[in-house]
Amino acid sequence: MLKKVLVASAIFALSSNAAFAGAYVGADLGANFALYKEEPQGLATVRFGDVGPMADLFVGYGQLVKEKFYLGGEAFTTGFATRVKAIDSDDFTHSFDTRYSYGVSLIPGVMISDNTMAYARVGVVRTGFRVKTSVEGYDESTNEISNGGQAGLGLQTHLTPNLDLRGEYDFTSYKSFTTGEDEKITPTSGQVKLGLVYKFN
Repeated sequence: MLKKVLVASAIFALSSNAAFAGAYVGADLGANFALYKEEPQGLATVRFGDVGPMADLFVGYGQLVKEKFYLGGEAFTTGFATRVKAIDSDDFTHSFDTRYSYGVSLIPGVMISDNTMAYARVGVVRTGFRVKTSVEGYDESTNEISNGGQAGLGLQTHLTPNLDLRGEYDFTSYKSFTTGEDEKITPTSGQVKLGLVYKFN
């Protein structure tokens, strides 16, 4: 009887871990904490930020390595509704809209139980921003694109054999760009996300 229980437990553990292997798709909802560093020529550096909603769609593939260790890759696209407004003076303002992102990530992980995995994210991101400048009632908008490096940590756990729940925090640091007023802008962002993963296994 004890032997049967041990065999059944081993089969369940192996099948649970195997559920992390293979192709998958998914979606996240979360909050984007956008922060900008503005360096006007000849003036003091200022920092400003705000929070807005975001949503991810992603597709990936991964495999377990040596039973407990996981290695995967993921491609994603993100939509945002985050607007940050900077008031430089009574007649001069900037606003920054984070519009979209897409990128790829490497995802190493480790099993912390039969059904739950802790993982990290390391990737590259390309993001579109809209910069609006208002000077004495005159508005001008430009579109800027910046590349960034992304790092994050998360947990993923089984809900059903094909459906997982995951939560994650990511930080992205972007290359600077220059506005029409010769102001150097350096964006960063932090993202808190909760999502579902559907696995094709």
